[in-house]
Parts: sequence; structure tokens; C-alpha cells
Amino acid sequence: MAKSFFLKKNKKEILCIIPARGGSKGILNKNIVKINNKELINYTIDTAIKLKNYCDIVLSTDSKKIFSKCANKKKLIFNGLRPKKLSNSNSLTKDVVKYELKKTQQSLKKKYKYILLLQPTCPIRDYKKIIKAFNIIKSRDIDSVISISKVNANHPYRM
Repeated sequence: MAKSFFLKKNKKEILCIIPARGGSKGILNKNIVKINNKELINYTIDTAIKLKNYCDIVLSTDSKKIFSKCANKKKLIFNGLRPKKLSNSNSLTKDVVKYELKKTQQSLKKKYKYILLLQPTCPIRDYKKIIKAFNIIKSRDIDSVISISKVNANHPYRM
């Protein structure tokens, strides 16, 4: 039932974008660092693949290493390496999303109504809750949903 909510004549209305920059100030190549014998980004990709009936999935990266380890093997949409101006520590995610949306719509010759942004640095998520969010958007005729979690610590950087 929920699947048909977001499919119009077998065309997916949602574009899932996974932004994975190669550079990092803190941990070198953090998106492909292995955690429990699996690259960090692959936790996010695996969640996205569970949602493939709802959305097309794009990997956005400036890294050949991330591309070869991930997009190529998992058959994700890849619009080429991201430009340097969208790949530095001052780049804004919204600009990356606009760039990938435009490139994907041009290459697939289709328009998307919704965007799902899955950050690789937040790997623990429940795909069923994402589907629930899709249904909230559609049933309440709203244009966005964001997930939040209570932070138990009082650390100022986490507020």
C-alpha cells in the first residue's frame, strides 16, 4: 500500500542522495573506515537499497576511492565526481543536493517531488521509520520531515 503512495505510473517521486566527501578534518577517509568489518558508508547504502522501491539512489562524492568501493559495486546512480567547490569543508549540503538533483533529473529526464538525504556519518537508522516518514509527508500534504533524537548529555557541541 505505502509503495503505491510514491509511485506514479511506475515512476519514483523520491530521490535519495548520499553525500560522501573524500576529505575529512578529523578522521582520514572516514566514510570508508571499517566499523565491524564494514565501511561506514555501506551502512547508509544498505539502508537506501532497502528503500529502492520508493526512490532512486544517488551517491555524491569527490572521491574515486569511495566511488570504486561503493557506487560501482552497488549499482547506484553516479553523476561523476563532484566539483571541488562542492567538496571542501565549507561546502553546504544544500548546494550538493541542488547539484545532484539537477544532474540526476537531466540524465534520467525526469522530475522528483521529494528528496531523501542520508548522511553516511549517521549510519544507525531504521528504514521502516523512513517509510513511515514518507507516509506522513503524503498523508498530511506537507513538504518535509526531519528525524531528531534526544541527546542525554549536556555537551554544548551536541545541542
